[in-house]
Amino acid sequence: GTVLAGLRRSALPPDLAEKTVCEFGVDVRDAESVRALIDKYRHSLKRVWNLAAPLSVDTAKDPKAAHDIVVGGMKVILE
Repeated sequence: GTVLAGLRRSALPPDLAEKTVCEFGVDVRDAESVRALIDKYRHSLKRVWNLAAPLSVDTAKDPKAAHDIVVGGMKVILE
């Protein structure tokens, strides 16, 4: 099956990118960008995995942002 990656700004490593449909500009905290991505590929989606996660350094600097990405992002996907 097709693997779709909703990416905020960083590209996947080349060996993964060549096997993946990459859509940039998706922020898991932004319900509208997630909804647009899901709607665009709705006909071929079978499952959704939330792999969004900040780097540990960023988490230490801004725990609220880390929570918003991990917990809030999952909430956005489930809704």
